[in-house]
Amino acid sequence: MKRGLVTLLMLASSLFVSAHAQTVGRLSYIEPDAAPAIITRGDLRRLPTGFVELLHDARLEACKRQNYQRCAPYEWSAPFTTQDQAEKLERALSEAWNRFDARIYWRVQTAINGIGGQLANCTIGVLNWDAYLGAWDRNLFRTMPSSEFCDDIGGDWFLYITTFCFLMDGFTFWDRVTNAYQTAYTHALTRYYPDYWKDVLEAIARYAPLALWWDGVYPVPPGDSSGLVLQPVMNLPNPQQYVNLALEAQRTDLRGFAYLLARYPFLDLLGSSALGTLQQAVRRHPLEAERDGEAGLPALEALKRGLAQREGVFSRPLQWADGFGQGPQPRGSSGAATPYEYAGVGHAVFMAAQSSFITEVSPRVPIFWRTCLTETLPPIPVPVPFPMPILHANSRVDTRWLSVPEGYAIPDLKDVPRF
Repeated sequence: MKRGLVTLLMLASSLFVSAHAQTVGRLSYIEPDAAPAIITRGDLRRLPTGFVELLHDARLEACKRQNYQRCAPYEWSAPFTTQDQAEKLERALSEAWNRFDARIYWRVQTAINGIGGQLANCTIGVLNWDAYLGAWDRNLFRTMPSSEFCDDIGGDWFLYITTFCFLMDGFTFWDRVTNAYQTAYTHALTRYYPDYWKDVLEAIARYAPLALWWDGVYPVPPGDSSGLVLQPVMNLPNPQQYVNLALEAQRTDLRGFAYLLARYPFLDLLGSSALGTLQQAVRRHPLEAERDGEAGLPALEALKRGLAQREGVFSRPLQWADGFGQGPQPRGSSGAATPYEYAGVGHAVFMAAQSSFITEVSPRVPIFWRTCLTETLPPIPVPVPFPMPILHANSRVDTRWLSVPEGYAIPDLKDVPRF
């Protein structure tokens, strides 16, 4: 009965989706127990298990014709993963891009400094310290292995001729410098960018092997984005977020507190003040709460979407480059809780991976170094740096956290699940 009533909420999802947007799929059902006959519902001593089911909108009409009794052929199941595994995937995706950025930087940096750059970075290589590779471990300098960027490289002896400083630009062979930069950059995109995608796919396979690939995370053209690879995430009980949610709902609809907390599975975790508020709300509006049943309160359903507030791994510009300030770890609460809380309250939190086309200047800036002579007696050699920044213009995989009310649309799904 509950499942049929919850599924009816599918018809109300237009409250959350623009009339001009095309919805594709939605969260249709939450099952907190993998084996309900064996697992005691609400037993906090056992790690919660279970799954959620997602329904494709194109098959909704067929499901309705079945009177919601036999929807299994139109649904896809996704098991819960833990927040710990989701956070490991965040880090792995962040480090995959960090590695690609480092490889392209070191390749360009070596090439534009000619035979001297090749000797220093490839032949000797002991001073290849990188300020960002160790950001997640707060390691200020980690060595970049020469094998990561020195493949098939060749140095150019004639990028400039050392002369007096006021003549320096006239004795710099800018066409050679530009060619060295372009050749190195092209090599990196050809050889290292596929490796980035290999790292991405391996990370997903390792930390989210049972995730649902709803149109995947393949590279996309400029201005577009891929579908989602998503999986529901479970964590420790999170009662306070539901108290806060009920209080916020109460400001809009006086049945909010009673509706939500009457369904909360772990009332003993809420505390006396929350229970007192719940009792007052039920006494004030028992008929409304009872009559409403499980059809949902529109104001409350909308608020559930705000429970996931955690950043993506690239929400802040150059997020992993900030590893020694606020840190590369995403900020904000994921809103993840136990599957029992999800089933009782009527929502689930997903972590999704999605690729989108980005344009971004790398924090690693290659420097073309020249040496000129002062007009003093004797002349003094002076090193002169010339920055040559790297602009990324390609697809990168980010993470998203989504709190989805049961029966409502999941944003940014495309096409159909691949597997």
